[in-house]
Amino acid sequence: MRRWYLLMLGLSLVLPLPVGAGARYIYTNHKLDYVKLTPIPKKELSAKAPTHPATISTAKMREILAGIKLSRKLILSKEIETQEVYNDRAVNFLAPKLVEAFAQASLEEEVVFSWVWKDPRLLVRDDRFTAAKAWVKGNELHLEFLKVHAKLMGDYERGGNFDKAVNRAKSLRIALEPQPGQMLGASNAHELVIDMTKTMTASTSEATSSMTSSAGAAPLKDRLRELEKLRKAKLLTDEEYQSKRRELLQQL
Repeated sequence: MRRWYLLMLGLSLVLPLPVGAGARYIYTNHKLDYVKLTPIPKKELSAKAPTHPATISTAKMREILAGIKLSRKLILSKEIETQEVYNDRAVNFLAPKLVEAFAQASLEEEVVFSWVWKDPRLLVRDDRFTAAKAWVKGNELHLEFLKVHAKLMGDYERGGNFDKAVNRAKSLRIALEPQPGQMLGASNAHELVIDMTKTMTASTSEATSSMTSSAGAAPLKDRLRELEKLRKAKLLTDEEYQSKRRELLQQL
């Protein structure tokens, strides 16, 4: 009996612990950063009707995440200091994992993901997290936000009870501001529907328009430098960068 107990104890130390019934994790830090596949509730399946698995490029996913904006009214009311739902660090971290998740998702699964926003510049801890679920239907990516920039209270990591921390977290009033190629869900203001064939962030559109309007005034080398800055800031995809660069070089 003692030998059997020791064998089971040894296995428990070697085998990974389960990470959630019915969920398939693409990534988890066993805290509040994760990307996973979960079964869609039967009552929602016919309405969502996902077309999974879905192939999305990492560049496109970065563009999509970077283009999700909160309403300016939240900034004016001092609820938040940024219009971004996902900062650059979140975009670079989440994009490849979401691409992998959609490539593996079945017709009855959706992608659920969460990200904790930590600002190392602040002396007082102000960690916030955003959680959403997503599915692809044809050329449309549907993102339904569960909590946005929800403030985590106390030293939530020390206790290890993350479900409790999530329930206590106070979310912003979810108010999204659709950008070009985006629209709010027909019956859910927390849902953003993104046309993946047309997605182009407002920032990218404004930046390229500004650069084009000043094309005659600025030297070509300065415009090329500006174009490179836009690419490095991920305001342009590689395809858009190459296309605009060829256009500028043709002026030589």
